[in-house]
Amino acid sequence: TSVPSEEVFSISGDMITDKRNKFADKTVWLAMCLRPWWREFK
Repeated sequence: TSVPSEEVFSISGDMITDKRNKFADKTVWLAMCLRPWWREFK
């Protein structure tokens, strides 16, 4: 479905800004994978 893909684009849009546009693809991917875990333990 399109809901998971829309969520991914929304999350990545929050992470990649004009100030943070030099992240490597793998860095963004890892941060997106760790985000739910980080919210649990925050």
